Amino acid sequence: MSDGAVGLYLHVPFCAGKCPYCDFYSLPGNGPAMDRYTACLVDRIRRAAERTGRRAATLYVGGGT
Repeated sequence: MSDGAVGLYLHVPFCAGKCPYCDFYSLPGNGPAMDRYTACLVDRIRRAAERTGRRAATLYVGGGT
């Protein structure tokens, strides 16, 4: 990613249940909260790209069972 692009890791904290080995922050899945979280992520990524002039070349998504 030498062109200034970045890789993003997005943690999805909404899970159907808590896995016994997981140390990540998590919450029970909830439609409205998940919608707000997604909208906020999209907005923050867009604003960061505008502010820095960099784009995301790779997206890693974790969490959320």
